[in-house]
Amino acid sequence: MSQSSHVPSVPSPIRVVLVDDHPMVRKGLRMSLLSTEGIDVVGEAEDSEQALRVCAELHPDVVLMDLRLPGLDGAATTWALRDQAPVPRVVVLTASYDEQLISEALAAGASGYVLKGGSVDELIASIRDAHARQ
Repeated sequence: MSQSSHVPSVPSPIRVVLVDDHPMVRKGLRMSLLSTEGIDVVGEAEDSEQALRVCAELHPDVVLMDLRLPGLDGAATTWALRDQAPVPRVVVLTASYDEQLISEALAAGASGYVLKGGSVDELIASIRDAHARQ
């Protein structure tokens, strides 16, 4: 009789796309997440049109979405992502707390928001929380 060995399955990393019109911000986010176990940055976009295209191609689990983008703003882009399958979770990034813009993004389906001045730990927790809601 043979024994079957039970190998615990390792969960797939959370696939993240970064959306921000500032290359330095995207690079900083990528570097901050690079060594984070369980998170994989799979793509980037600098505006709403590119974000929709990249997300349609890469099917991320979570999108880090700047609120102020060229073209559609972050809230409108979040709304447009709802037409994709599978629908990614969105965590809004913002440089300053703007209650109206954040409310619009949450109403469009964003899972939460993070201030750009916050800690990397807050960002990672927000990504994991958004992913867990799937």
